[in-house]
Amino acid sequence: MRASGGQRHDLLKAQLDSGKLDPRALIEQSDKSRDQFGAQAKQVRDQWLAVWDSLNDGQRTQVTQMLKDRQAKMQERHAKMEGRHGKGPGNAPGAVPPPPPAAPAAN
Repeated sequence: MRASGGQRHDLLKAQLDSGKLDPRALIEQSDKSRDQFGAQAKQVRDQWLAVWDSLNDGQRTQVTQMLKDRQAKMQERHAKMEGRHGKGPGNAPGAVPPPPPAAPAAN
């Protein structure tokens, strides 16, 4: 995948250097790379499913628990990162700040 990205970059650079941009050639290169990556991804997916099918129930439980733990850890890191960068509910760009507290009623 990285090599195909490099090829696309080289093609774009050559076109920009020559002053003759050909978006169709860029799209064709991108489609070719996507098709190649899709075939490789399908092959890896099929291999992974073959491994999964070969596992017994105990092994499947272990894999499930490992993925559950990894997911929880990733969510913790994501929440920590959002907190560090000031993201989260109400902190999104364009979010309207809450209204100021109402003044106490005069008696």
